[in-house]
Amino acid sequence: MYEPNSAVIHSHNRSVWYETKRAYLTHRTLNETCGMQLIPSLKDLIETMPHHLRHNFNIIKQSSISSDQLYQLYTKAILLSFGIQFGIFLGGKRADYPKSWLFNKLDNVCSKGV
Repeated sequence: MYEPNSAVIHSHNRSVWYETKRAYLTHRTLNETCGMQLIPSLKDLIETMPHHLRHNFNIIKQSSISSDQLYQLYTKAILLSFGIQFGIFLGGKRADYPKSWLFNKLDNVCSKGV
């Protein structure tokens, strides 16, 4: 039955490493297919971090979480903010990587398990 006033809560409890790899693969594909780079430089990466972190902190503030869980959530928010933004940056830059063992290894590690 359709209920227009209903609300759906949707969430995932994925690891920070999984989310980093997912962001990497998504943005590697976007770059390969469309030439898109959402975070094209280290300067842009540094500038986007506080915005992403603030967004995650605001979500935590709006929730009714016990004080003993807050430390864990704020820690995960910091790690997620860094991991996802770094994954977006690296995935978008994949085509620019030199063809070296290190970058091939990075790509192989980030491409598995997602």
